[in-house]
Amino acid sequence: MAGNMRDKNLAFQAAEAALKAGEDKVGGGDNVPCNKTAKLDIENGNFWSTVPGVDVFNSNNQLDNDRVVIQPKYIIECLSKDLYRITAYAQGATADAVVILQSVYNLGSKDTN
Repeated sequence: MAGNMRDKNLAFQAAEAALKAGEDKVGGGDNVPCNKTAKLDIENGNFWSTVPGVDVFNSNNQLDNDRVVIQPKYIIECLSKDLYRITAYAQGATADAVVILQSVYNLGSKDTN
């Protein structure tokens, strides 16, 4: 049980890192890659095989890139002019531990000070 919990925790940390990378991309405002499809089947594992991985493991991050099965991934959906939904997908040390996280980012509420 402890190994399963550790695996799930690793997947959660990787998904959080990917979600943060997506939020940083939207917040930066430069060339936001935006998916405008009406409904994405994010729970379908085949969908995520078409999304490129993102390198979220850098010198500032505690996660070890070699410990996850695949690179975590994120997609950005345009909901309106200033509203974006970021969805992150990650696996842990095994393909059995999968985490999907979402956040909604509103550029209109971004502090400009």
